[in-house]
Amino acid sequence: MPYALFLTWLSLLLNLSPEPNYFEYHQAINRAEEYIVKEAFDSALVELEMVLPQFEFCFAKDILLASQVNLILGDREKSKYWAKRALRSGYLLSCLQQIPVFQRNYNSADWEELASLAPGLRKEYLSSIDVNLLNEFSRRYKAEQEAKRTPHYHIVVQRNFDRIKQLLLDEKGFPGEARLGLDYRNLASGLSDCDAGNAKVVVTLLHYAHPVAEIGEGLYLEAIAKGHLHPRAFALIYTFEKQRVSVLYQKARNSDRPLPDYHFNFPFGAKSDNLDKVNSDRARFGIGKYQIDLKKEAIEIKYGLKIRFSNDI
Repeated sequence: MPYALFLTWLSLLLNLSPEPNYFEYHQAINRAEEYIVKEAFDSALVELEMVLPQFEFCFAKDILLASQVNLILGDREKSKYWAKRALRSGYLLSCLQQIPVFQRNYNSADWEELASLAPGLRKEYLSSIDVNLLNEFSRRYKAEQEAKRTPHYHIVVQRNFDRIKQLLLDEKGFPGEARLGLDYRNLASGLSDCDAGNAKVVVTLLHYAHPVAEIGEGLYLEAIAKGHLHPRAFALIYTFEKQRVSVLYQKARNSDRPLPDYHFNFPFGAKSDNLDKVNSDRARFGIGKYQIDLKKEAIEIKYGLKIRFSNDI
C-alpha cells in the first residue's frame, strides 16, 4: 500500500475528530521527542505516524520531525512525503536545505522534485491561512519593534494586545500558526524564516505587562486544546509576566495581579531544582520533560537534526 494511502487509511481508522484535543497531540509529540533523545528512532516514528494523521492541522515543526526521523531510518521516500507536508504547512524549501540531515541524505533528484512541487504546495498553504491576518500582524510586529525606546512604545504594544485579545475571543480563536501561518522575514525584518514560529503575535504578549492575568489562564488553556496556541509559547508568555521582564511593567495601566505558581524552567525565570514540580507544571500545559530539553542539542549535533525551533527553549 502506498505510504500516503496508508496514512489516509490510518486517519480514518483512528476516527479523525472535527474537534480534536491538542493536549493529546502534544503528549504524543513529547513521547516521540523522548524516544529521539534516547536514539530509539523506530519508536519515535511509531508515535509520529500515529498522531499526525489524526489531526487536520499539525505544527510545521512536528511534520519536519517525522521527515527527519524517516531519513535517520533510511527511508528517503517517506521522508519526502513529510517534507512535502512541511512545505504545504508553510515551511520554506530554502530552510529545509539548511538542515544537515537533509543535506547529507537527499540527492539532486530529490531536491529537484521538491523544488518542482514547492510553488504548488505554497499555493495550497496560502489558501489554508488568513493571508490578510498574516500581513496585518507582520506589520504590527514591525511597528512594535520600531517603537522600542520611544515615548509611544506602550501605546503600540497596547493596541497590538487589544487586537490579539479581540481575535482570541472571536469564533476562530487565537491568531496562531493554524490561522495565520508562520513568520517570514520578507514581511518584517527581525522575523525568522526557518524557526517555524509565530513571533509576530507572541512577542506582543511578551512585551505586554499582564497578558495572562488580564485574559485569564482558562482562555489560553482553551487555545492550546484547540491547537491555536503552542503550549511552549504560553509557558514563555507566563514566565515573562511572572518575572516582570517587560520594560512596560512599571507603566501598566493595571496594578499587579497574582498568578498561579508554575515552574517551567524557561529562560528569564528562576530555575527550580524540584524537577517533579517542573515536569508536573509542564505536563499540565502539554510540554515535555525538562530533562529531555537538555539533551536535544547533543542529538541535533550527532545526527544533523533540527528539533529545536522558536518555541523549544
